[in-house]
Amino acid sequence: LNAAVDLAEKLARQDGRWSRAICEGLSQTSPDDVQVVAFLAAFIRSSERGSIRHEACRALAQLAAKGGQARRWVGEM
Repeated sequence: LNAAVDLAEKLARQDGRWSRAICEGLSQTSPDDVQVVAFLAAFIRSSERGSIRHEACRALAQLAAKGGQARRWVGEM
């Protein structure tokens, strides 16, 4: 498992207030890291209230703007 995704999952489980920092950090990774892209795609709808995590949408969009797997993934959503 990707170390960044592993840490993101642990922080998200620990406290939902980490959400913004998680997304900002992951948006700085490679757009070809499919584990990060998959995590962000799943994280968009993983809030306790079932609402959309807009910070995860922004992070995924930033990765997609860089190209690679992220762009292909978002294009297929």
